Amino acid sequence: MVSIGIFFSHLFSLILSSNFCSGSSLSRIHVDPATGFFIDEFGRIRLFRGINSVIKSDPWYDPKLLNPDRQKQISDLGFNVVRLGAMWTGAEPQEDNFNKTYLKIIEVSLLNGSRLTMSEISSRSRFS
Repeated sequence: MVSIGIFFSHLFSLILSSNFCSGSSLSRIHVDPATGFFIDEFGRIRLFRGINSVIKSDPWYDPKLLNPDRQKQISDLGFNVVRLGAMWTGAEPQEDNFNKTYLKIIEVSLLNGSRLTMSEISSRSRFS
């Protein structure tokens, strides 16, 4: 059986991969403990504006995020981040039975956002 750690480790590595972060370097952003601000590698404060897309029931993802018109609309409104929920129940609906279609949809959602120079903040939940 694949552990939750391996699944999310793969998901986070996809998020921070050079393909995903083309044009941005999220892997170099940290939180300043004194101010709570996000700081990039040049010492600049980074501001993130975005939407929450966490679906906690079947189909476990937001189908609207797969629509190129919707993605462009989100970007055109000035949003630069999507909090994308990845639900374990969507990835493994039954023990030892992984839904590769769901994992591919999550991957496509991440890659679509990267083409619009948007960032995704992955979220995981033990309670789906």
